[in-house]
Amino acid sequence: MKELLPAHAISGCHTVGAYHGIGKGTVVKMLKARHKLSATGDVDSSHEEVIRQATKFISACYGYPNSKSLSEARLFVWAIKNGKGVTSAPKLCAIPPTTEAFQDNVKRAHYQAIIWRSLDSDDVPDVDPFSTQLSMLATKER
Repeated sequence: MKELLPAHAISGCHTVGAYHGIGKGTVVKMLKARHKLSATGDVDSSHEEVIRQATKFISACYGYPNSKSLSEARLFVWAIKNGKGVTSAPKLCAIPPTTEAFQDNVKRAHYQAIIWRSLDSDDVPDVDPFSTQLSMLATKER
């Protein structure tokens, strides 16, 4: 399964933070439900496509696959948790991250998946992990 490595990276591993309440079982269910992560770990994917797919995937893990951003999913989850007659607000760790924090996590996951996918290759791509646009340096320029 080509999307297993990106799914592992984006849902939390040693180099990428995990999301509270989203375990590997949930991630596998989302993969079986045909939620895509094909752009994550693909050197030729655009920043926008990586973020779009990851947003849809993690939003689906929280139960809101049609969210336009993680901040929107965060609002929905907070409203559900807060509306159950609870006398106090839910813990912040129990709701999705903000869009900005999520995008940084996706960059780490994308970089990690690129490294993992290139392990069996003699030609490891040059990748700038600190780029705000996830720009990949062409391997031909070396």
